[in-house]
Amino acid sequence: MTSSAYQNICYSFFASGVAGSSAGDPYYSLSVAGAINMSFGLKNSDADNFYLNTGVGLAGTNLLKITHAGAVTMPLQPSFYAYNANAILNQFGDGTTYQVVYDTETYDTNSDYDHTTGAFTAPVTGTYIFNAKLAITTLTTAWTTCQFQINTNAGASGMPLWYGNPGVVQQGGLLQISGVRHVKLTAADTAYVTIRIANSAKTLDISANSWFSGSLLN
Repeated sequence: MTSSAYQNICYSFFASGVAGSSAGDPYYSLSVAGAINMSFGLKNSDADNFYLNTGVGLAGTNLLKITHAGAVTMPLQPSFYAYNANAILNQFGDGTTYQVVYDTETYDTNSDYDHTTGAFTAPVTGTYIFNAKLAITTLTTAWTTCQFQINTNAGASGMPLWYGNPGVVQQGGLLQISGVRHVKLTAADTAYVTIRIANSAKTLDISANSWFSGSLLN
C-alpha cells in the first residue's frame, strides 16, 4: 500500500505490477478460509485485459472479462438457444394447449434448459429475456383462434407473444409467428412456450424452422 499527504489531503492505494508482457499476471486474491477463493487482475497472456476468476491467480474459471475497449463478457451468464430438429405432428388445433418442446440445443451455458420438456429453469432470481418462434403448417381458414405465449410456473397468467386469427393470416397453410418478452423470475421458476389454436381438428404441425432462446439480463 502506498500513501501520501499534501496540504491536509490524504490518499492511499494498493498497487500490483509485473515486469513486462512476458512476466506473470498482476492480481489480487480474496478468500474465505475453507470456502472460496476469487481473484482479479490483468491477464498478461490476453492483452492485459481485466479478469475476475475463481481460485487463486487468474488460471481458474473466468467469471468476468473487461477489455481495454470496454467490452464486458460473462462466460457463465445463463443463456440458451434451442430449436426443433424434427417436425412436431398433430399436437394441437382442437383447443388443446400444447407446451412446445424445442428438442435440440445449440448452446445452454449452465444446462438450465430441458430439451425433453421445453422448460427453462431460472438458476438465480433476476430479469430474463426470452425469444420464441413457431412455424405452423397445414393451416386453413377453419382455424380461427390462436394464442402463442410465454408461461411460467410462478402463478402469473401467460404473457402473449401473438394472438389472432391464424386462418386469415396464414399463407399457403403456413403461419410464422414470433415474439420477445422480459420476464421476472425467482430462482427455480420455470418458463416455457405454449400454443393454443382452436375451432377445428387436432391436426396442426410445427415445422423444424422453430426456436426458443433466453438469457439473464440482470
